[in-house]
Amino acid sequence: KTKESLINEIESLLISSISYRLLSDVEVGAFLSGGIDSSLVVSIYSALSNKKIRTFSIGYSEYKRYDELDYAELVAEKVGTEHTSIVVTKEDFIEASEKILEFLDEPISDPACIPTFILSQKVREERIKVILTGEGSDEIFLGYDNYFKVLDFYLLQNSLDENLKGKL
Repeated sequence: KTKESLINEIESLLISSISYRLLSDVEVGAFLSGGIDSSLVVSIYSALSNKKIRTFSIGYSEYKRYDELDYAELVAEKVGTEHTSIVVTKEDFIEASEKILEFLDEPISDPACIPTFILSQKVREERIKVILTGEGSDEIFLGYDNYFKVLDFYLLQNSLDENLKGKL
C-alpha cells in the first residue's frame, strides 16, 4: 500500500471508530490533554457532532512540567467545546492514590491512572457516563521512546548469528 492510501485508511478507521462510540442514549464527553491524540479525537468528535461537546482536562498546581492545561484549553477554544479544567494539588494526588487502590485489579506502575481517576470523578459529578480519550495511540503508533529502544534491540538481535544471540 502507498503512504497516502494508509493515511486515508487510518483516517477512515478513526472516524468510523469515533462515530461508532457516539451511538449512545447518554451524553458523550471527552478527555482532552492537549496532546495530539486527544486533540485529534476531540476534533473528529466535534466535526461529527451537531452540538457543543463537553471536554475535561486536568492540570497540576505544583508540577508545571506535566501540566498541559494551556494546550488543552487552546484546543477546546479552537474546536469550540464546553471545556472544564481542574487543577490538583499534591495533597489531592496523595488522597486519590489511596482511594484508587480499591478499584485496581493489580498494582500499576503508571502514575497517570491517578489523575485519570480524579478527572473521572469530576466527570461523574457532571453526570457524564461515556468518555472518549486518546489512550492507546502511543502504543499503536510507537509514540514512546521505549518502543523504539525495544525495536532497536530486536533489530540488533536479528542481525547477530546464533552463537551471539545465545550470549545476548
